[in-house]
Amino acid sequence: MPDARRSFPAVLPDLVWEAVLLFLALVVTGLGVAAGHFTPAHLAPRFALLGLVAAGLALSLRTGTPNLALTGQVAVGQLLYVVLVQHNLPGLVAGVLTVLIVLVMGVVLAVIAGLTGQPGWAVTLAGLAACYAITLGAGTNMRVLPLAHLLTPGYFEVFSVLFVLGSLGGGALWLVPQVRLFLSPEPESGVGRRLVRALVGIGGSSALAGIAGALTAGYIGGSQVGLDLVTLLVALGAVLLGGISLAGRGGGVAGTVLGVYILAAFEFMALIHAWSLWAGTLLPATLAMLVGLPVAALLDHFRARRDATTSGTATGGPAAVPAAFPPPTAFPPPAFPPAPGPVTPAR
Repeated sequence: MPDARRSFPAVLPDLVWEAVLLFLALVVTGLGVAAGHFTPAHLAPRFALLGLVAAGLALSLRTGTPNLALTGQVAVGQLLYVVLVQHNLPGLVAGVLTVLIVLVMGVVLAVIAGLTGQPGWAVTLAGLAACYAITLGAGTNMRVLPLAHLLTPGYFEVFSVLFVLGSLGGGALWLVPQVRLFLSPEPESGVGRRLVRALVGIGGSSALAGIAGALTAGYIGGSQVGLDLVTLLVALGAVLLGGISLAGRGGGVAGTVLGVYILAAFEFMALIHAWSLWAGTLLPATLAMLVGLPVAALLDHFRARRDATTSGTATGGPAAVPAAFPPPTAFPPPAFPPAPGPVTPAR
């Protein structure tokens, strides 16, 4: 296990930025309370659904396999859930089957990325096109759920808590050097490790997309037509604002949760004031990306130094020798006095 006294200074820049995000979250909360109708029951649906997509995107970025097919998988998940419910399957069974089918889609994409070595964003972009084709092939009319299968706000409050706990737990797990360095894309070490990274990043994020798809169908009462690229952009803004590295160097602990909360809360306030889509959703997401990109680059500078320091001991390799300590060849051999000659006895 890593020494806590040594790992704390390494994560200090992330904690400082997350303290800034916490202050912004408190400010947004105060503005929302002043605007009225700002309650957990109202905020939970958007927070949970956006959080699941952002958590999947953050996971895929941590492993160096960015999954751009996420919102397409969410749309396919909505369609699957509605079709399964319309065929008289119980809601829980339909939800589990939906997650499993979307997970299989993600595993296929992960295997392609892992075996071929192609970038995750390119492989999943092809997956996004496939999801778009599936949703269009299902028809241009929205499929409607029976009223009995609509989800109450309590479901989204539960999944909001699960998102927060899962995101915090995953961020804390990534602080363990053995986990972070094994799943990091740098340095690359063969097909096997690349395949594991793709399965964790693309496969894990696809499972989260399947959950989000089933929940979205239960929230809006059916399956939407086409793809929700706006949610992907907002999720990317939340992840970048949270300090997640685009180079696969991980991130902090609470950054994704705070980024999702800030954008979801601002979006809810914009809905209360009847702002347009670009002012209440796209503009804040764009600003979050513009702020998050240089912040993530600065945090990457400290993470690179941290990983360079811990890569030798964390992966089981030899410990680094301090630069100021001279190598063994720098020491001259010890000088011994010459052996005495034969002693001539005195006469």
